[in-house]
Amino acid sequence: MYKNRTAQLADDLRAEIAAGLYDGTGQLPSLTQLRDRSGLSLNSVQRAVAILKAEGLVAGVRGRGIFVKRRDG
Repeated sequence: MYKNRTAQLADDLRAEIAAGLYDGTGQLPSLTQLRDRSGLSLNSVQRAVAILKAEGLVAGVRGRGIFVKRRDG
């Protein structure tokens, strides 16, 4: 099935979160790093992160970055 690249980036980040890739600091790469890694525009990267925020997986902290929300249980 075809997915647009923004949705694919959101899926990739979701899988990395589920795999525990960010368990150390809880911090995702910066938007610029995600842009460089994915080859997408900054707006597309922001939309992918917004998907994860809407799902409650991550939260942005102004001036610090994007962090995985703690999961209870």
